[in-house]
Amino acid sequence: MSRPQNRENLMSLADQFIWGMSAHGSGSKPRNPTVTNVTMTVADTEYDHQLNQYTKKFMVHTRDESSFRLAFETGCVATPVEPYLTIPSGGRYHEDHIDTYVSDVDWDGTLYFASSSAGKVVEIVEWV
Repeated sequence: MSRPQNRENLMSLADQFIWGMSAHGSGSKPRNPTVTNVTMTVADTEYDHQLNQYTKKFMVHTRDESSFRLAFETGCVATPVEPYLTIPSGGRYHEDHIDTYVSDVDWDGTLYFASSSAGKVVEIVEWV
């Protein structure tokens, strides 16, 4: 996968998932929420979560509303290397109208995250 060179390109990657037509009904409303909690036991260590292949939208934040780093490719968040996003304290990241099933897109639906503090819990809600 080619590495986006800046935040605009990173957001462009996310934009590739805006409602496309697939055989799996990407135009249908999301109906089934799933909550996943991932404890980031060690500070500045990369953790990941792969979204369900039919996810239509997701939201991610830390349980205690502390800041964390988020990326769409591995190797960017443990020791921060662009491209990554800093989600500030009290912030959350969400995407609506995505289609992770699109086969001609390079992203496999995996979120990568890290925190500068140990023991933080990332809470992810995804709707299929």
